[in-house]
Amino acid sequence: MAALEGSQPGLPGYIALEQDRLTLGRSPDNDVVLGDSVVSRHHAILERIGTGWFIRDLNSSNGTDVNGDRVIGERVLRNGDEILIGRSRLVFHDRVTDDPSTSKRDPLPRLTPKEHEVLVILCRPVLSGGAFRAPATVREIAEQMFVGEAAVKAHLGRLFDKFGIYGEGRDRRRELANRAIETGAITARDLMSGERDKTGT
Repeated sequence: MAALEGSQPGLPGYIALEQDRLTLGRSPDNDVVLGDSVVSRHHAILERIGTGWFIRDLNSSNGTDVNGDRVIGERVLRNGDEILIGRSRLVFHDRVTDDPSTSKRDPLPRLTPKEHEVLVILCRPVLSGGAFRAPATVREIAEQMFVGEAAVKAHLGRLFDKFGIYGEGRDRRRELANRAIETGAITARDLMSGERDKTGT
């Protein structure tokens, strides 16, 4: 079972995540109440989707960080991730990943700069809008990269191979976006960097 460990005075030492959805914030109606003046009344939400856990910031005043990165939209949580909400630090534990029989995660595939750019554009709607948003279409990627759709399809074909996504009759773009986010190949930092490149700042 997954759990949160509080590392600040006044925080519960260990919170078992027994339900599929928990809210965190300063208001007493939250599942996890954080008595901190820089925490919003309803600051963030933890939600189990399938076998994984996601955290989503609820448009709080001071934001939510995971391992030093600001959460934009939703972010998948991994065992040992450190969540910072105001001055409160919580460590996410997932006992499934602590199982010694769990296989080691495969190393991330090596990506060319263009392949990485395709992945960033593909994943941007998901990282910006949540786990249920559809990834970018081939046409949208082509328009943002100023290339033809055939070039985008060629890049996607190589990315499907590199991430082990095979077979027809399935939404391979969505699988690729989810795999890229889950493995850390694309993060919110990539999204923020891409936005700076677009604005030139």
